[in-house]
Amino acid sequence: MRTYERDADGDRLLGVKKFGAGPKLVRSPQDYCGGLIQDSIHTKLEVDVARGWTDHLPWSHVEAGARVWKTSLRAGLRGYGVCDRLTAVLAVSNVQVETAESYLQTVEKAGIVIDMQERRAKILDDSSTLAKGVDGDFIAPDSLLQEVVNLVEAPVPILGRYDDSFLELPKDVLTTVMQKHQRYFPVTSKSTGDLLPYFITVANGSISEEVVRKGNEAVLRARYEDAKFFYKMDTQKNLSEFRGLLKSILFHEKLGTMLDKMARVENVVAELTLVLGINEGMIPLVKDAAALAMSDLATSIVMEFTSLAGIMARHYALRDGLPGEVHLLPTLKRES
Repeated sequence: MRTYERDADGDRLLGVKKFGAGPKLVRSPQDYCGGLIQDSIHTKLEVDVARGWTDHLPWSHVEAGARVWKTSLRAGLRGYGVCDRLTAVLAVSNVQVETAESYLQTVEKAGIVIDMQERRAKILDDSSTLAKGVDGDFIAPDSLLQEVVNLVEAPVPILGRYDDSFLELPKDVLTTVMQKHQRYFPVTSKSTGDLLPYFITVANGSISEEVVRKGNEAVLRARYEDAKFFYKMDTQKNLSEFRGLLKSILFHEKLGTMLDKMARVENVVAELTLVLGINEGMIPLVKDAAALAMSDLATSIVMEFTSLAGIMARHYALRDGLPGEVHLLPTLKRES
């Protein structure tokens, strides 16, 4: 038995070959296959499994002699069943794979796009068409696009809409909820670049577009209602008022709370400013920034949407009318 790696059209593939007579596949052939995959390539997959890599491998197609079956790579590599003929059920459809050689052609006829680059191109093309229909462009960061490409086998982009009233929320809040929490593509105006009350979600396979659209619109509406509520609560205070609340957030059991940490930072910034050769006139601004840094961790919206940490510090500082040099620093410290 040996494992091997090879490239196929730019994709890195991992396989296993086993030679010689195998056990009789009578009682539980799918268990045998699962064990074979697990024993042979488990060590190579350990790192990727920790990153959720096998989520994109829901099942594998296995052929041995006169039998073909499908086995799952999830949940301990459980088998999904065995057929007495050279057939296997693809996903939840009734498509039959007669031979390994006919695999690609068969799944393509079933609407499944095997090639990753083809899926990517289809998502981009169809999404662009949908966005143009409302005189807009869509935002698809590479990391998000790559994730979506690997979440679907038969991509079907769908245009959804949300209420205009939510556009009163900061753009960062709206896009973060769409991209990080829902994996949607925000839509912006072609002429102004401002957000439009639309989003694009990518469904998978044969679905009812209207049902999927309404379902996703309902989910996003609930998310935005939460964000609107928390944002309203936060804006009843100044950013500086949240600093004292950091005492309820533990930094480290031996180092105290986040308030203890930021007090230490505030005590050393003046010295560091001089050591770094920064103009002494900047010291008051640096101290003000240090006094505000991390304060947004105690805001309601950041506690609900943690990926907005730092982003909301800048937004709330701007809203409070603080100098530009101050409201930039709470964001920059998260990037260092």
